[in-house]
Amino acid sequence: MPDVSVPSLPVAADDLLAPLLAGPPRRGEVVVATPLAAYARLEDGSVVGVLDARAVRVPGSVVVAARARLDVVLGDEVGAGGGSLRVGAVDLVPARWWDSRVPALRTPPAPTVAASLPDDVPAVAEDLEGALGTGIGLAAVVDALVGLGPGLTPAGDDVLGGALVALAATGDTERRRRLAAEVRRVRHRTTAVSAALLDHAAAGHAIPELARYVVALAAGKAVGGVVQDLQRVGASSGAALAAGARIGFRAAGRVREQGKAAEVA
Repeated sequence: MPDVSVPSLPVAADDLLAPLLAGPPRRGEVVVATPLAAYARLEDGSVVGVLDARAVRVPGSVVVAARARLDVVLGDEVGAGGGSLRVGAVDLVPARWWDSRVPALRTPPAPTVAASLPDDVPAVAEDLEGALGTGIGLAAVVDALVGLGPGLTPAGDDVLGGALVALAATGDTERRRRLAAEVRRVRHRTTAVSAALLDHAAAGHAIPELARYVVALAAGKAVGGVVQDLQRVGASSGAALAAGARIGFRAAGRVREQGKAAEVA
C-alpha cells in the first residue's frame, strides 16, 4: 500500500507496469528529465516513463495529468513497488490502466510499396528486409543501425522498432525473435530509454500513433491523419518508425509468398 503520509497523485499506467508496481520495492533514479517527460532507470535495469498528458504515450509509462506538478530533475530518487511509483516525495498511484499492445492482424498484409527512408537513416536499412527474409547479413545490419543517430531514440533504433512491431502484429514469430535477439546483443550501444523501447517493440508494444499506423497499413488505409500523426512524432522518429513497419510487413509478406509458392511446387 502507498504510504499515506506521502502526497499522492492519480495516474494512468501501462498494463506493462502492473507486475512491477505490484511487486517488491525497487529503487532507481531519474536519468532523463524534460518538461513533458521523465524517465527513471531502476536497479534491475528496467526503465519507467513519467509523462505529461501532452507527451507521446510510450510503452512502460505512467501518465500524469499535470507533469509540471512533480518538479522532477535528474538524479531524483525513484521507488517502484507496493502499488505505486514514488518519484521524489510523491506517490504516483494508478487510477486506471491502458494497453500499449499492437492489435494482432487477422490477415497479415503484404504491402507492395517500398519503405521510404528518412534522410538521417542510412541506406543500410534498405538491406533489413532481405536480411529478415534470409537471415543472411542480419547481424551486420543491426550492428549498423542500433544507436545510430542523435536524440533519446536514434533513428536507426526507430527503424528496428517499427520492424519489430510489424512482425509482432503479423504473428511472424520466427523473424521477430531473430531480429530481437540481434538487437539485444548490441542494445548497450544505445540509450537506456531506447533500449527499453526496443524490448517493448519486440513484445509487440508501441506508441498509439504507430499502432494505428500498423493497423491502417494492414487495411490499405494508411493515409491522411493516421500518417500525419505518426510523422509528427519527434524530429525523425515517426518517419523512421513508419519505414521500419513497412520493412517488417514486406519481409513477412515475402516469406509468406515464398511459402505458398513452395506448397504449389
